[in-house]
Amino acid sequence: MCIFPAFSFIQGQVVFYNKGLMSVVGQDTAKTILYVQGDMKVGTDATNTAITSNISMSKSKVRLTGDFYNDVKTGAVFKTATAGNEGVFEFKPLSTATREQRILTSKTTYTDIPSKATSYINFPHVKVENAKSVLVYPEIAMKTKDLILHKGWLVLDSKKAAANVDYPSGSTVDLINNRTVMAHLLVDGKAVYNGWELNGTPAATKELTAADWKYPANERGFVEVRLRLDDNNSAINIGAERPMFGFGVPYESMYADYFVYNNIMGPVHESFFGPGGKPIIDPITELTAGKGYISGIDIRGNQNPATYYWDINPIYSGVIDFDHRAKDGHYFNRFKFFGDNTRNKNFINKTLKHYQAEKLNVSNVPVTLDLGFNYLANPFMAPLDITELLSSSNAGPKGEWGIVPDNSGNLNRDILNRIWVLKGDAKGVAQTAYPYLKMTVTYNFYLAKGVGGTFTADNDDDGLASNVTIAPLQMFVVAATEKGKGKTMIIPKSKRLMSRAEFIRNTPTRRMDDFILEVVDNNTGMSDRTNVVLRPETDIYKSVTRKGNPEYQNVTKLNTEVASGGVAAKSALAEVTAADVKSSIYSQLYTIDQKTGGALTVNFLPDDTESVQVYMQPATEAQEITIRGLRLNTKEVVGTILLEDKIDRQTVELTPETRYVTNSSPMDPADRFVLHFKPKSGIDESDVDDRNIHAHYNEGTLTVSGFNAEDFGGYINLYSIQGALVLRTQIEQSVMEIPCSLVTGAYVLKTTGPKSYVTKLLAK
Repeated sequence: MCIFPAFSFIQGQVVFYNKGLMSVVGQDTAKTILYVQGDMKVGTDATNTAITSNISMSKSKVRLTGDFYNDVKTGAVFKTATAGNEGVFEFKPLSTATREQRILTSKTTYTDIPSKATSYINFPHVKVENAKSVLVYPEIAMKTKDLILHKGWLVLDSKKAAANVDYPSGSTVDLINNRTVMAHLLVDGKAVYNGWELNGTPAATKELTAADWKYPANERGFVEVRLRLDDNNSAINIGAERPMFGFGVPYESMYADYFVYNNIMGPVHESFFGPGGKPIIDPITELTAGKGYISGIDIRGNQNPATYYWDINPIYSGVIDFDHRAKDGHYFNRFKFFGDNTRNKNFINKTLKHYQAEKLNVSNVPVTLDLGFNYLANPFMAPLDITELLSSSNAGPKGEWGIVPDNSGNLNRDILNRIWVLKGDAKGVAQTAYPYLKMTVTYNFYLAKGVGGTFTADNDDDGLASNVTIAPLQMFVVAATEKGKGKTMIIPKSKRLMSRAEFIRNTPTRRMDDFILEVVDNNTGMSDRTNVVLRPETDIYKSVTRKGNPEYQNVTKLNTEVASGGVAAKSALAEVTAADVKSSIYSQLYTIDQKTGGALTVNFLPDDTESVQVYMQPATEAQEITIRGLRLNTKEVVGTILLEDKIDRQTVELTPETRYVTNSSPMDPADRFVLHFKPKSGIDESDVDDRNIHAHYNEGTLTVSGFNAEDFGGYINLYSIQGALVLRTQIEQSVMEIPCSLVTGAYVLKTTGPKSYVTKLLAK
């Protein structure tokens, strides 16, 4: 049975709109079909007014000949069917048409684009039946049960982020031009590939030609992934710094010949480049799912623009043609290259083995851990939730991830509870003279941690997400302990989710009294950060096998400045001393661990700390610098933060608006800056609650009573009459008896939580 719906006609285009609940129910997907001859728009009507869409499909099919527009702001497009009863949404143009179909949105601004976290398209099974392709636009996120690739390609597109379109107005995202918005795809079942039949049975190692295939390239099912990066369309770009990026492969396996026109590295431990400190120059090197790699676009050092071949392995000098190099990213689709001689003209690996390996990752991905730093990557085209890897609980992810993160005993951990993500300002330049195949790169990492870390969300004052997510294909770094060495870590498909994650980005968790100080070298635009976190002293030094609370461990600074030849100054789990923080081309901020003398990127301090020395190793070039505070919205105990500059003899208050601009010289002393913390006074009459809460002090015990269940988890804060914090403890029962020694005098007691209460207290 076929159902032909009524259509609206707008500007010569036939469009089908769905408003409210619509059911397409049958007994067989081949017999019950809703046939839409034209485009389909959900979420808006013909006047562009927002409407509710909800389509229920069960053992039926919707066949669409045009484009699918997702304009939904809230709610679902497709109602989830009972397992086994899902319908099929088929993309198939008219038999007389040879057009690419699109999955996109008609919205144009960040506030209009459907949320990838809540309004993604929850398709049933998706079938591609198009002799060209179905293009998924970067703004779209989609989930499907099975992906049936019968004819043609499903193309997952990406684009460089645009500040005025892809981010909220007024966003303070740093390095926005080094971020990529990608289409998200979560396959919750399996991917089925058709049309791969061969006319004969060539050996796996034989180089295949178009004559070997039974079907033309466009009639083979495949998923193409486009990773758009920095645009570089100039014909000659010799010896110039070019952006580098960390990434993973979207397929079960992929070969390095995608990058023969550029540079690719497989970083390990002490080398950003890989074994031997050199790029990967063999195009038959297999790039495996779950591993992190580094590449750039058009990084060349040879000074002769007519012969760039010396920048690559000489045995391929007659093969590589830089006139057809990738200029703005990489298109991963081996089938496409039969008919695309301008994108990768001299594609090298054309054996059956190579084609069969390039199937989209939809299952768990195993990786083996080495001692120390492991450069991994999200192998999926949907964001990956790594929050559990930052856990310090015995209830860690050892079930699905296969390894144990930090636990409460801090003894059985396989990895440290911290994750590093490559910043978007990494750059590389090839040497312009012999020996070639040598590069110098500059790069640094953001740090994500359950508590404490030098990465912020888009805007540090507009609230943070509850999950730490790695964008599709994003590289990330984990540190394995001796116990974790050689273990298999599973990157689980179950941790895929929908969120607004961009490439070169992750999102930390909400924090309290967790502050970042950032310095930016204004001449170069490069930046560095240090993180100071204030916590109750009893929490920081809580006895956990006498090693302290693993949740609040300081994080050693990860030095990543690389000299010519690719050997990093430091990137091992060894302690980093202050002397290790050497002069580089950008200014570096850090504090010092008072016990070890090591340089820290994250420093946990008691919340009664009045000041902390901040060290800055200035850049090797004198220049103007800007210092600002980030994540200042997390102030809980702290009321005011002051920045003292010993050289300029200036002290300024750090607010979200503060931009402290001064000059820096390579000869500046490292201990130039100091952070000062002033606690909240705790005296705020607007906090007074009318509940009957009593507090008194007698013979070394402070007793506070009158709490109920809604108060549990909040805090009791006791201040001196001058506003200094004396003690802080968590509310766990209706009557709290707190052993303490108070000097005779007046105090202010304040409770914080769902409700607040303030009273004065006299200790005799």
